[in-house]
Amino acid sequence: AGEPADVQAALALKSKVELLKQEMDRIRASGTNQEKAMRRETWKVVADCVNRTAGNQQSVRQVAEGISGHAEQVRRSGADTKFLDYVFLRMAEALINACEDQIRRAPDSHWQFAWAIYGVLSRFPDKEEIFAGRIYQECTYAIPFLVPISGNVEAGRRGRGQ
Repeated sequence: AGEPADVQAALALKSKVELLKQEMDRIRASGTNQEKAMRRETWKVVADCVNRTAGNQQSVRQVAEGISGHAEQVRRSGADTKFLDYVFLRMAEALINACEDQIRRAPDSHWQFAWAIYGVLSRFPDKEEIFAGRIYQECTYAIPFLVPISGNVEAGRRGRGQ
């Protein structure tokens, strides 16, 4: 069971990522041709890397390096921090969706996505909140569970958004 602070922190990350997604939707609707090209390139790189993920260490390392390399390229290009957040939000969405699909087919295959995420976050630890918040949005069971003192499990589930 999680502590109240853990639950609140997880819910705060979930809300923060929801606001980030809304802001990214607004940015996606507008923007210069250069920004649109960068967004298309980001999606292409992330999708390509995720699709190349296989059950071996070399593949996982290549995926992490490919995604991290693109993020580093975006950072060096002078793009604003919001665009870098967009890149990481897209990475998180793609990796989580791919992981979810893959686990349905082969439950023991989750490690490759976990290691790919770890590889990316080891180079960009400041973006961990985006990944964690996206996981909390996708799966409320990832949020630390706290049974209230009253022992009412239903109240605990409602408290974490289930």
